[in-house]
Amino acid sequence: MGRLMHLEAVYYIPHSLREEASTLIKDTELVPDLFKGVKNITASLIEWTGSDFFHRFFVDNTIDDEANGVPMYVSISDLKELLSRCQTIRDFHGLANNLLPCISCEEPDEAYFEDIEYAITELERIIPRLEIVSLSRGMCLDINYVATW
Repeated sequence: MGRLMHLEAVYYIPHSLREEASTLIKDTELVPDLFKGVKNITASLIEWTGSDFFHRFFVDNTIDDEANGVPMYVSISDLKELLSRCQTIRDFHGLANNLLPCISCEEPDEAYFEDIEYAITELERIIPRLEIVSLSRGMCLDINYVATW
């Protein structure tokens, strides 16, 4: 099956907003009493399977360890750097092995470039949202990279 990787966001809700958060969640009629007094919410942002070049980016640039299943903190700046590399690879395929080397093959193939396009689409979608949340009403946000194999 290969390596399963994902980015997750952990939103920490300050004590002063917990009741409001519980009320907002309750108003959406999603399992009403389950979130009473909630302190944080974890949401999956992006998932990859077997794209070792993404894993290598996070290992080389953001984390100190390759721990199986342990969440490792990454910043919005790290995600912007990954997005920039992916956009450059999309525009200049010949730079792929310099920016995000393909570990499982000598030359990037069609699947590699499909993964690059997927990453661009998803990172362009989530980065602005993460920036807004990180600036909003006392909410704290951690972004974690998790890989399992």
